[in-house]
Amino acid sequence: MPDAAVFLSSRVAGLTNSSVFEVPAGYRATTRKGDPWLRWARVGDYAGWYSIGERLPNFGPELSFWEAVLTLATEAGNGKLDAVHCIGPGILSVGGLGVTLVSGYAQALLAECLRADPLNWLGHMGRVIHDSGAWIAPMDNGAVVLTKKGVALSSEDLNWAVRRGDPNAHWLKPQKHVGKSWVTGVARMLRHPRMDQVQVEYCSEHIPKLIAPMQTLIGWPNSGIRDGWMYTPEQRALWCVLMVGAIEDEEQLLIVARDHVEQSPRDARSSLHNIYTKMVGSSHSESFIFRMRNAVARCQDLFGIQIL
Repeated sequence: MPDAAVFLSSRVAGLTNSSVFEVPAGYRATTRKGDPWLRWARVGDYAGWYSIGERLPNFGPELSFWEAVLTLATEAGNGKLDAVHCIGPGILSVGGLGVTLVSGYAQALLAECLRADPLNWLGHMGRVIHDSGAWIAPMDNGAVVLTKKGVALSSEDLNWAVRRGDPNAHWLKPQKHVGKSWVTGVARMLRHPRMDQVQVEYCSEHIPKLIAPMQTLIGWPNSGIRDGWMYTPEQRALWCVLMVGAIEDEEQLLIVARDHVEQSPRDARSSLHNIYTKMVGSSHSESFIFRMRNAVARCQDLFGIQIL
């Protein structure tokens, strides 16, 4: 099992990064009543609830660029689009991307879900608000968590909102109740098919901000792209792989762009091959290497290309 500190990063905390979340054959994602089936897990010094989810990315044979990004990111993130957990320093990990509350990205995603379908959101998150006394407040540049004490910005305040403090591996009964409410409510809300596209739109809105320092290095258009049909499949695949890496750590990604992306002449196929072969044994974190190499291997199917 990877080191827990690597697996539980502050920005992304994915369920697929560790064998601790493997479940037995025949495991059901929902109860007989249709509710998310929550399980309890321990990862290093941490413990908490998780819902494995049931919604795989399924956008049809002709994926847009951002649908491909979400598909690949989900494979190395939470595995399913409606997966959620409250384990570790990330406090709450949400959706296919596995973005966390402590980074601010999770509440931004939850706010986009609220804007897209308020009835679905409130129908499932109302119980969370009642149990925790906390709610998501959309803002012009994202969202915040509000409590009766005001805006929750520090990790201590966010921990109180979701887990009634930082319980690590030792949860009291009230903490388990509030944490379970959050994981259940968010998982149920994300099961609505409309939320799949919200996660796609979230990618297109937020991920380009992470690659601003390396746009020239990777040849990313100044105006961005929506579906990328005018570019070669290899070029779209390379950008997709880089976007998947940006979700976890843009600083590590900048090193990858400098070391492995062929710029003169630009050669997307060689760049993808470099990323897959040369990152093995590098100084990058284990989870980041896994994420990047998995994205290169899988992008061959999504974009109909042969790299390896």
